[in-house]
Parts: sequence; structure tokens; C-alpha cells
Amino acid sequence: MKIRFKAVLTTALAAALLLTGCSSDSDKPLESQYDSHITFAVEGTSSEKELTEVAKQLEQRIERCFGNKNSSCSNVEHQMQTNHDDKTVTIYFNNTANLSSQFMEFTALPNKVEMRKGDKPDGELVLTEDEINNAQRVNLVDHETGKEQLELRMELTDEGSEKFKEATTELAQTRGTITIWLDGKAVNSPRVNEPITDGTCLISGIEDEQKALELGYRLRSGYIENKVTVKECNLHNTTESAE
Repeated sequence: MKIRFKAVLTTALAAALLLTGCSSDSDKPLESQYDSHITFAVEGTSSEKELTEVAKQLEQRIERCFGNKNSSCSNVEHQMQTNHDDKTVTIYFNNTANLSSQFMEFTALPNKVEMRKGDKPDGELVLTEDEINNAQRVNLVDHETGKEQLELRMELTDEGSEKFKEATTELAQTRGTITIWLDGKAVNSPRVNEPITDGTCLISGIEDEQKALELGYRLRSGYIENKVTVKECNLHNTTESAE
């Protein structure tokens, strides 16, 4: 059984899905309507409802590939097709952001985010991906050297900001550390010198801009519990074509 969804990728995370029936373009193959598509194989779903929920999460991840609620890249029309027989989800879209196939592989990762006190994976949990509102790379000027340095700015929800404030207030007293874990691997483990009360967290020491883009996407993409793999990825990419 295949179900098609047609929607517009907007920067609002609450954008609704529109289930399409007969329309003027419904008889055309989706491949001819869009220049790119990606097909995911999903494991661990026992019902159509469960697969549909994972499909919605994957669709949101594709949206976040193009940006976030503060991005100017919006209104990207797409269609999603869910095949409950072989448990696959295919999303058709126009690759206006020139996303690479390597970048798209990150859409299938669990992307489980945990921020914990100390530098151990079993340290006291401070917050998870549910409290992350956004993560974007920024170029900041080092006031001592005058040089630009690449960092990642992570913005927290109101609830996350309060949790982070309480944790950093406690850790600042002993200059303790707080570690960001992504799928079980430590991303950053800074020492806390003072309470952080504005709901933002800066991650430094990133190798290059591509790494910053990838990390920012993974931190804001949301966690998917089911095992997901990229079964097929066909992208129109002017950058890769030029190479």
C-alpha cells in the first residue's frame, strides 16, 4: 500500500501535511515532478501508523536540511510517499540547497543528543534533543587575536534554558565540565566558568564549515528510535555535477 503526502517545506516546525487525492498532476510520475528524491528503509514498525509517524519525522529532517525556522530558504514544495508493504518512505523534492549525497546520509542516523554533567556518558542528564530549538554555525571574532573563528551556536527552548541555567550555575562553582553526547560520542566537553543564563551554548574547535553544517543539522534534526537506512538517494546537485 502506498500513500502520498504533498506539502510545502516551511520553516515552521508545525507545518501541516496535506494528503493528496486526485489532482491535475497526480497522474504524472513523481520523478518527473521533482529533480531529487531519497528513499529510506525503516525497521521496527509493526503497523501503518508507526511507519507513518517515522515518515513524518523523516520529512521534518529533510525540512531541516534546508534550514530552520530562521532561515530564508522556505516554501520548498515536496511530496512524500509511504510504502507499507516494503516499509519504505520516499521524499521527492527540488534540491534547491545543493545538498550532497554524503550530507543526506545524516538524515538516517538516530541523532540522539544528550547533555550531561561531567565527561562520562553516564553523568547526570541535563537535557536532550527535545530541548534544542536550533543549531547553526556562526563566525565570531576573537577579541584577543582579532581573527574570525568558526563556532556552532545552539539555542535552547525555554525549558532547556532553565535546565541549562541551573546546571551551569552549579558547575561554575567548581569549574566542572558539561559534555554534549551525539549518538553516544562526545562532541564537546567545555569547562563551565560562569552560569549561562541566555539559553545559548557555543561549540568551538570545529574543523571546517562543512563539519559545522553537518553537526548543526544533526543536533537540530530530532531523534528517531527506529533503525533507518538510505535505500536510494538521487540528488540533482549542480556543485557535484560541476566536479
